[in-house]
Amino acid sequence: IYGIGNIKNSVCYVWLFELMETRFKSSACSLLNAFNSATIAIFSLYILFISRDWFYIAFFMYLLGIASFVILLLLIPEAPRWLLINGHNSDAYEQFAYIAAFNGNQFTIPESAIFIEQQLAGRKSSD
Repeated sequence: IYGIGNIKNSVCYVWLFELMETRFKSSACSLLNAFNSATIAIFSLYILFISRDWFYIAFFMYLLGIASFVILLLLIPEAPRWLLINGHNSDAYEQFAYIAAFNGNQFTIPESAIFIEQQLAGRKSSD
C-alpha cells in the first residue's frame, strides 16, 4: 500500500510539472501536497479510532519513516552549491571532500577552484 501511494505521488508530480504553466506550478504543488497530507491524516485517524487492525503496520511504517529521516539528516551534507552561492566557500569545500570520501573517491577539489555559482553570486573565491 505504501509503495502504491508513492507511485501515485510520483506520477502526479511528473504530470503536474509537465502540464502546468510555470506561474501555476507552486500553487498546484501546494494543493497536491495538501491533498496528500489530508489523505495521510484521515488514514491515521481511521487507524487510531476506528480500525485497530492496521495499527501495528502503520506504527511500523511511521517509525521507519522517522528513522530514515533521522539517518538521512545525519548523513546528507549541506548542498555545496547553496554554500557557494551564499559565500560559505570553505564549508563548501569541506562538503565536497565529505561527498568524495563517502563515495570512496580520493579526488579532492583544490581550495583555489572557482565555481560559476561564486561568480554568479558576485563573491570572491575565498571567505
